Amino acid sequence: MDQVMENNIKVLGSRVVLSIPPAPESTIELTEEVKAKLQAEFFQQLKSLEVFAVGEDVTKVKPGDKVYVPTSVASHSDKTIIDDQVKMIVGERDIAIIW
Repeated sequence: MDQVMENNIKVLGSRVVLSIPPAPESTIELTEEVKAKLQAEFFQQLKSLEVFAVGEDVTKVKPGDKVYVPTSVASHSDKTIIDDQVKMIVGERDIAIIW
């Protein structure tokens, strides 16, 4: 079954869209190198992410499930903004744990 979101976005294939909490923002101006390091540290702290939407080929998770993806996947995954919130897009095969 296809997952169609309220804003008519349709996730295709075996992709899973995960909600991620907002990263803490700095009030001082940082270099791109420091920003990248802080972002990598932030992704290491993410232990449980909520499934926002799934593609038509996904069989193991559903919206609302809590999942864990390895840090290497999280730090290299595609990010997009949906409904003013940052979302992470991973393949179903990248999910290591389902709660």
